[in-house]
Amino acid sequence: MTMNTEFIDRYGMLPPGTRVLVALSGGKDSVYLLHRLLELAQPRDLIIGAAHFNHMLRGAESQRDTEFVAELCRKLGVPLFEQRGMVKEYALEHRKGIEEASRELRYAFLEGVRADQGYHVIATAHHANDQAETMLLNLARGAGTKGLAGIPPVRGNIIRPILNIPDAEIKRYLSEREIRHVEDSSNQDDGYRRNRIRHQVIPVLEELNPRFASHAAAAALSLREDDEFLETMAREFLEAHYQEDGVLAAELSALPKPVAVRALRLLCGSALSRQQTESILWMCTQTQRRSLNIYGTEVRYDQGRLIFGPLPKQAISQVRCTGERGTCTAGAYHISWEIGRYSGEIHNSFNTFCLKREKIKGTVRIAEKRDGDRIRLAGRNCTKTLKALFQERKLTQYQRKMLPVVRDDAGVLAIPGFGMDERCLPEIGDEVMRISCEE
Repeated sequence: MTMNTEFIDRYGMLPPGTRVLVALSGGKDSVYLLHRLLELAQPRDLIIGAAHFNHMLRGAESQRDTEFVAELCRKLGVPLFEQRGMVKEYALEHRKGIEEASRELRYAFLEGVRADQGYHVIATAHHANDQAETMLLNLARGAGTKGLAGIPPVRGNIIRPILNIPDAEIKRYLSEREIRHVEDSSNQDDGYRRNRIRHQVIPVLEELNPRFASHAAAAALSLREDDEFLETMAREFLEAHYQEDGVLAAELSALPKPVAVRALRLLCGSALSRQQTESILWMCTQTQRRSLNIYGTEVRYDQGRLIFGPLPKQAISQVRCTGERGTCTAGAYHISWEIGRYSGEIHNSFNTFCLKREKIKGTVRIAEKRDGDRIRLAGRNCTKTLKALFQERKLTQYQRKMLPVVRDDAGVLAIPGFGMDERCLPEIGDEVMRISCEE
């Protein structure tokens, strides 16, 4: 029975010359995988190695597995790399469950061997029944498309060449060739959720359709392809429309909902519940500013945009500009000042201000905006509140919070990016305080 490599080739798992490290537990699935890859070794010029991680959880049985794997690799002429892991101790130290701790240590070991020994990929023995079990577990948790897509055929350096092979075919192959393997007694413990699915749910579904596992695996792959296509659309939207710290709410809400949901997941950097995505999309239609905290990321509607990221936790600290010269950092700006004579230079960027000293009232300070602040910008012939100026420029609340204001005892003297108050305009030769603001 020659192995069908269509699935392997579809995902580019084993191009000629690949060095493959097999995750070998000694159980039927990994033993099947090892034999199948050895069949492909010569025609594809593959180099096969094996790695065995002893979790030290089943006493003599764990040692039996290690000895079996060592003997199997010796007979097959396959180089073997082994490690023992103190899983219980690791789980206690890092406050993790045994299953999670086992997985972390096992994959860290496998990746270490792969990198140190020059293997290209790690092959694991997940098969079609594992895929079906994962789909059902994720369905029970209320997963969406990504969860129902189950186990990916390829993830980074990890490949799963037999993900389309049902458990029945694995058993038949080993039985016909009288290939030995070991049994993990913990696989019979229905205290584990996956075992309950395997022993109590899958058999019922296979009674309804003997090919259930194969059909479920095929459905998972279709769902994965759909999910990847929609996520690609979401990424393309963000590449075209994401600016600075957010997107226009109207453009996001105009997307097909499956694409908008994936764009939000990418922006928030985490999985979102249906309720969370609905809440964010609802904000897109509101006229008043609102905000939500999503796993430490603040999402807020502001000036027609959805903004992602935290507001400054502290206001700009007030700094007194004293002495002949000095520097400070305030909000999004590095600010410096010095006393000198005005030579008539013009700064069209509105980030350098020459303030006539005799017109300054009291001490010049760098601080945040206050309610009711006003400025009569030079050349504008009108007095406006800072709030109105910021609204005209459509600054977000975050940008306003990070914008320092130059003031004295009489009021606002200057604002970076906007200009200075006309009351302190100098003439050539006047003594000035020259303030430079670098974003």
